[in-house]
Amino acid sequence: VNESDVAIVVVGDRERYWGEGKSTCTLELMGDQIDLLNKIVETGKPFVLDIISSKPLVIPANVRNNARAIIQQFSPGQMGGQALADAVFGVYNPSGRLTISIPYHVGQQPIFYNCTRGCHQDRYADMTFDPCWAFGYGLSYSHIVYESAKLNKEKFNNDDKEVLECSVTLKNDSDRDAVEVVQIYINDVITSCTWAVEELKAYDRVQLKAHETKTVVLKVPISECSIVDANCKRVVEAGEFECRVGRSANAFPFVLKFEVL
Repeated sequence: VNESDVAIVVVGDRERYWGEGKSTCTLELMGDQIDLLNKIVETGKPFVLDIISSKPLVIPANVRNNARAIIQQFSPGQMGGQALADAVFGVYNPSGRLTISIPYHVGQQPIFYNCTRGCHQDRYADMTFDPCWAFGYGLSYSHIVYESAKLNKEKFNNDDKEVLECSVTLKNDSDRDAVEVVQIYINDVITSCTWAVEELKAYDRVQLKAHETKTVVLKVPISECSIVDANCKRVVEAGEFECRVGRSANAFPFVLKFEVL
């Protein structure tokens, strides 16, 4: 490592822990992997961390904070090596987003973005409730700016034909073409029964040329803003809602309020 300009460090879990019935009591890196990573950090050399695993793994803070990039490969298969090389050498501009939340500590499990209000997950006495990396999170070589967002209207009737339309303007403030995954989460502010704090209702993979500005429209039928009530019926309740626009389940450049009558 001392003779290299950059180190690419590959860690993960063994195949014996992959698949159904292979649960582990820890999400820590096993064996001598943490010692290896500590020594890499001590060199002061730039390094890229590649994680090959079947489950989310807990990465120590000193490693997370010093890595120039972290690439997660869930069960990548025989082309995983080629995919890694393409990403590291810039042949491919990454656009993948996490389909799970990755915790800081195994004690945070189960951790997921659409937890219910008032559940045990909303507080810990000794650490944050937030995940290390949230559902929907992901980086690329490009810098995408969310310039504006607006709804087609602020009040909707409880009608199957009603559709919320959210217009989002994006700017690729970089020299690289990119794909941005715009995400729409809906929060029913007050519900008659316990429900999720938010739910992903729409997303769009938006292709942006270098320095291009583009406006896209994401649509959510009002019928999708529903809960299951005390009578086990799926209904859309009248009241206030939030349309949360962003790049992951906990990063919202815009929160737009609307009402269902």
